[in-house]
Amino acid sequence: MRVAVSSNTSLQDQLDRITQNTRALVQPERLAFSEKTVAELFATGIEDRALKPGSQAPSFSLPDARTGKLVHYTDLFALGPLVLKFFRGR
Repeated sequence: MRVAVSSNTSLQDQLDRITQNTRALVQPERLAFSEKTVAELFATGIEDRALKPGSQAPSFSLPDARTGKLVHYTDLFALGPLVLKFFRGR
């Protein structure tokens, strides 16, 4: 799916358009399940426990997906900015 983006369109406007387009494509029962699950998650207060922008991440190590060797995040951060992406699976 391509989203036309104007250079003066705000990020929020772009995200709103993507959301609108996605809602038009997703089956209603799947959309309802997703919205219910998100509402339940927010009801737990998870937002209050999430790291705020600019917060320092807690120390952690994870196995390298290719080698299985344990990698500490500070070793990666020492090389430059670090972006974490969590894949929840299918």
